[in-house]
Amino acid sequence: MKQIDTETIQKIIAWLENVKTRPQKFFGAIEPESVENGLYWFQMAFVNLDYNFPPSKGFAAKRGLGENTMKLSEQLKKRDLSDAEIVEEILDIEINFWKQFLVERIESYRNFVEKVIGEYAAIPYSHGEIEQRVYFDREKDVYMLYVVGWDDGKRIHSINIHADIISGKIWIQHDNTEEGIATDLEQADVPKSDIVLAFHAPELRKYTEYAVA
Repeated sequence: MKQIDTETIQKIIAWLENVKTRPQKFFGAIEPESVENGLYWFQMAFVNLDYNFPPSKGFAAKRGLGENTMKLSEQLKKRDLSDAEIVEEILDIEINFWKQFLVERIESYRNFVEKVIGEYAAIPYSHGEIEQRVYFDREKDVYMLYVVGWDDGKRIHSINIHADIISGKIWIQHDNTEEGIATDLEQADVPKSDIVLAFHAPELRKYTEYAVA
């Protein structure tokens, strides 16, 4: 299954926030059921296109994935709200769904990066007295694998992996592994468009399969 990349989610949120300011422009009229149906099928389009999209909230869940459940608009009408108020609440639910989806996506990237770095940290050096250590800072979204120790009388201290999460994308700042951690992240279903090979100059990144920024 395909993943929706971070930039697409951010664009969807921006579009929905724009729709909320002028619903008539996008839907022709402030009619709660039409707005709800449009947003429901908007979500379901991602499911039908084989995206890894768990519709745990929002209209795909509220409507029971097409089953004959009571529509959200009908539930809201019982609260004696105006059509304009119902449409606003429906749009708020959809916006919050996508915002939460983005939060969960970034959290999953943190978990993926820590798992990958942790697996490399568990591989012992075959020579010297060298210790691999990890540094994870989820507040600043900085993740590193560094080594300290001695080898044949020589002091060893260097960074093997450094990755940051910036604006929802994984920026690989330094990578001293044999195959590159981008491959490991891809195997964890991170889209290439959400991975930046930051150790390449910006003008060279466009020639890679990954994001430029």
